[in-house]
Amino acid sequence: MNNYRNKILVALLGVVIITLSSCIPQRKVMLLQDKRQEGDTITRVLETITDRYVIRPNDQLFVQVVSPNPEMSRYFNLGMGNTASSAMTTSSMGANVYTYDVDDSVCIEMPTVGKVCLKECTLSQAKEKIQEAVSGYLTDFALNVKLTSNSFVTLGEFSRQGMYTMRSPQLTIYEAIAMAGGMTPHAKRNEIQLMRRLENGQVAIYNLDLLSRDVINSDLYYVYPNDVLYAKPMKVKVFGFGETLSFGLLTSSLSLVMLVMNFLALQADK
Repeated sequence: MNNYRNKILVALLGVVIITLSSCIPQRKVMLLQDKRQEGDTITRVLETITDRYVIRPNDQLFVQVVSPNPEMSRYFNLGMGNTASSAMTTSSMGANVYTYDVDDSVCIEMPTVGKVCLKECTLSQAKEKIQEAVSGYLTDFALNVKLTSNSFVTLGEFSRQGMYTMRSPQLTIYEAIAMAGGMTPHAKRNEIQLMRRLENGQVAIYNLDLLSRDVINSDLYYVYPNDVLYAKPMKVKVFGFGETLSFGLLTSSLSLVMLVMNFLALQADK
């Protein structure tokens, strides 16, 4: 009888241990934890991604030349009777627009002007180069240049996986996560992977620790166009424990252990 009782106790204690080990402590889910000394502050000079983002192959640019003479504008704009290397896409500007595909040499082919190389250019620098190229044909014009390939992807332990359009020229990592509905309780917030395509066409993978406030001052604080965010699952998710695991389950398990122990004690006294 004692041997049988001991086996039951071991089994029940095992259930309690598994339940306890499956609980997720607050320090693993609370973002922006401050590990600095009291009195220290974190500052961040805000800058838009267009100040730092360098145009890459396969990007798409919307370029519009506006002249007081509509006939002159026709010669420099796609979709007005001209043909060039382009694609019609639905962009964040809310309508179908003609865009220029950036080729492997980081160049675009414009009507009348021809090829314009934008290698190692930010968006503002690209606008200056295009303006310089068009000024050889026009003297009175305005130029509108926008990046239309401005989306990012979320995968893994996000509430909503998918592709999202950047609605503003400046998007932080936390704003991107909010657009995806936040992370599930089982996301490893200290090991978020960010995959980013570099200017040379290669892909770099960075690890982000969102539990620390230090991420605010890192170079990865802003999300760039075509970034991919991947949230790894915790071991409790890998082992099959779902989000229904709660304090109620823990107390129920403890109550069951106490009930069985009392029952076995009564049987032993008989």
